[in-house]
Amino acid sequence: MNLNRLRSFFGLSAICALVTVPVFASLPAIPPVSLSAAHWTEVKLPDMPLGITVHDGHLWVFGANGLIAESADAGRTWSVRHYYPGSEMLFGLSFVNDHLAFAMGSGGTRLRSEDAGQSWKELNSSVAIRDIDFLTSEVGYGIADGVLVSTKDGGWTWKASVVRGDKHHQDRAQQVVALDAEHAVTWFGSNTDIGGAATLAETTDGGAHWEVLELPATDNITGLAVAAGAYHVFAESVSPGAPRLVHLVSSDGRNWIEGAHYPVAYHDCKAYGCLTEPGVVLFTPNGTQYETVPEPSFLMGDWAAAGATVCALSQRLHCVVGTPSPEPPIKLPLPGLPRYSPIKCHCVSPASPFRLGQHTAGKVEVEVQVGTDGRIDDFALVQASWAFMVPPVLDALRHSHYQPILENGVPRRMTLMVTWEYR
Repeated sequence: MNLNRLRSFFGLSAICALVTVPVFASLPAIPPVSLSAAHWTEVKLPDMPLGITVHDGHLWVFGANGLIAESADAGRTWSVRHYYPGSEMLFGLSFVNDHLAFAMGSGGTRLRSEDAGQSWKELNSSVAIRDIDFLTSEVGYGIADGVLVSTKDGGWTWKASVVRGDKHHQDRAQQVVALDAEHAVTWFGSNTDIGGAATLAETTDGGAHWEVLELPATDNITGLAVAAGAYHVFAESVSPGAPRLVHLVSSDGRNWIEGAHYPVAYHDCKAYGCLTEPGVVLFTPNGTQYETVPEPSFLMGDWAAAGATVCALSQRLHCVVGTPSPEPPIKLPLPGLPRYSPIKCHCVSPASPFRLGQHTAGKVEVEVQVGTDGRIDDFALVQASWAFMVPPVLDALRHSHYQPILENGVPRRMTLMVTWEYR
């Protein structure tokens, strides 16, 4: 699990093709798996997973071709609830309550379920959204192309948010978490370094207005979560001579205090926990619970936990049984910010997926894991404006490689965020 994440961008002009969505009567079956604490086990899904979440102890995975699958037994058996080959990709799924849920994705796809996810009705939206969080049947938050957005009509329309007092308005929205329908907090990170200097902002009126929050000095935000009715910010302070890990807590987004000391950096946080270098930490009514997992051989993108099971995805879904462990040893950040060598990519340009005479604009964003030798070991699709833009981009990645990336002069395995833009 690597906290070092850089970002690179590539542009490509292109024109567009139309996509039709066929409907199929039957849904594919997923073979059951046996899970252990010794190794990660792949779950054979019918298509590429793009996100995973948990609700009421059930795991939900969503992805390409409208895939939605559910596991009610901590990842051992799975049932496909929605899947239409030839349809768009899903990048977000959110439950409002035990019955109502939304899923959203590329091409303005919006699905709604009123029976706890057992069946889904396809609707239309105005924009491709990821990282959605619906608080009521009408109010929801999300991220579209790095822009923070909100809806008050059940996802039919989305409004881009303007953050007052934001000096980093070119930065990308990285995450948004909500206390309730009216109160939410988001943070914006640099376009060139996920987890670098960041801006934190809050809304108290359902996303209509956002204002920058002043926090005690932090150099590197690594995670943001809502737990026990309060906001939690996890960060690193890497000031020379005084490196330390920072945990800030606020019940209102305005007044922040130092929270409990945590011995390792937390990142990729959810409402129920965060990733750490040794494994995962879960938020429980009795405090934090650490679980170690085997070092994955794949890029660990999105993740979720149910019971003792931890599941993570890249191009595929893998699950493992976590092992409860005592508090890990303190691991402080090194003094000073690390220095990286320039990113040099021997990149293959993707073939055009478009038909002559048609035009559209869009993006495909992929997280890639670059090994110490510069080769791309693995990747995870983060978002796409349209599903048909994705195959040529992934094929180009399979034939691309980087010059080895150095951190303070030493080759390191790194995670890069690569974006292709179609204009």
